[in-house]
Amino acid sequence: MPAVKSLHQESGNNSKAEFIMGHSFQAVSLLADSPSGQVFAIPLISRICEGLVRRRLKNPRTLLDKLVSLFMDVVQAADVRAILVADAYYASKKVIEPLLAAGHHLVTRAKSNSVAYKSAPKPRRKRPGRPKFYGT
Repeated sequence: MPAVKSLHQESGNNSKAEFIMGHSFQAVSLLADSPSGQVFAIPLISRICEGLVRRRLKNPRTLLDKLVSLFMDVVQAADVRAILVADAYYASKKVIEPLLAAGHHLVTRAKSNSVAYKSAPKPRRKRPGRPKFYGT
């Protein structure tokens, strides 16, 4: 099978292999409900994001950039505000900032290494060294 790569999968089940061979793809679906109350995800678009890479044409975009681009293409074509529901892998500044700038929202769980800080207070006078970036 062409363009197969080694992918890491986390699992609490030790009977699953830690690494598998496969394709890395992303999909955007529309969440819809029926009159009977059932909810369905209707696939709109799906793309293989990592495949054969030619050294001359290496694409510097990450998986995060590719998902944002895919999502923005779909919502711009529909001309609507949308909510992206994604895995914790996508809870990143590279995803959150473009979505908020375009008026969309992200629903995800935080990564296990997430840390929140208040904004650093503005210094009253300029002091030597780099200004504080994180607050309490």
